[in-house]
Amino acid sequence: MNPTAKCTQVQSIPWERSATGVDGFSFRLFYDEIPFEDRRTAGRLWGPLTNICRFEPGTVFPPLRVADGVCEIWVRKGSLDVNGTAYETGDWLQLRAGDDGWALSSPRGCEILSVVRGRFQSLAVQPLLAEAPRKIRADEMPWKESPTGAPGCFSRKLFQYTSEGLGRDGFAGPYTTLYRLDAGSTYPLWRMSDGTCLVWVLRGSMELDGEEHSTDTFLEIPRGGDGWQLRSPHGCELLVIVQGRIELVRGT
Repeated sequence: MNPTAKCTQVQSIPWERSATGVDGFSFRLFYDEIPFEDRRTAGRLWGPLTNICRFEPGTVFPPLRVADGVCEIWVRKGSLDVNGTAYETGDWLQLRAGDDGWALSSPRGCEILSVVRGRFQSLAVQPLLAEAPRKIRADEMPWKESPTGAPGCFSRKLFQYTSEGLGRDGFAGPYTTLYRLDAGSTYPLWRMSDGTCLVWVLRGSMELDGEEHSTDTFLEIPRGGDGWQLRSPHGCELLVIVQGRIELVRGT
């Protein structure tokens, strides 16, 4: 038996104002390990969390630094300036931890997905700016056959933080990956041995343990259980964010 997966339609998540009070900035919160009421007592350190952030044209966010871990950013719409350099729709960025800071703004407006793997901190004064973030373009990466050998399953590995691989030793994580499942394909049975798996259905539809989830559904899958059955009768594309460790269930 599997635990209950939290399922939400992205468009039903309300836009919220930032605790920083920045004009022109709002967010849709997908996942937060620290309850909102506890964040103000944590030394203004926030995270780990995953959200969609919206910058109205001309918005300038207070300088911040990544205190530990990394922050991944996907520019979904528009253009985001990071330390004075513009990044466009489709760019994926990785902001690293350190004493130096990051200055985010959007002269023309944008919408981004932010995945904080660790904690970040808003700063009261302008810091020394960090070196340019790591940038990749997912649409320029080839689709690779799944290392599990499952027919019709392909992936684009965006960020990976261990050397483990599901096809090699049956464990992996943490990582951020785009998956493509062709119509009629089934992924091998899997579960989270630690942490949480976040899944965003970007295109098409998939079935998780027989329950269908369509485009723009966001799922939060907890640890434990006998194993999840994921298949796509009509084909789909998924963004998968593993916050912990995932394993294949052997003998299936």
